[in-house]
Amino acid sequence: MQGVKVKTIVNSKGEPQASKIVIPMEGSLGKTGKQAITYLTMLINSIQETKTEEEIVKHFYIIAGYAICCKECGFLTEKSLDDLMHLVEHIIDIELDRVGRAETAE
Repeated sequence: MQGVKVKTIVNSKGEPQASKIVIPMEGSLGKTGKQAITYLTMLINSIQETKTEEEIVKHFYIIAGYAICCKECGFLTEKSLDDLMHLVEHIIDIELDRVGRAETAE
């Protein structure tokens, strides 16, 4: 994905402590657009709080619908939406793997 930047914070031992993924968003933001994108970001961050595959899949559809709404309202361009959804799909895959491992460990 072009324009995507991953920033990793490391400790004094060189071990990763945190990562931050930045996707440049293009669109007509303004106050309402900024609020919409902030909420979209919160939705994406909350994927990690899901506990079942069903919750993860439902969460994906909520994010997809909200992101499409943001695009239709002009808060995101088509390219920004595509980049964002590729990232969300990657996060969903990671979280499905996490939940699958937790279920097999039980």
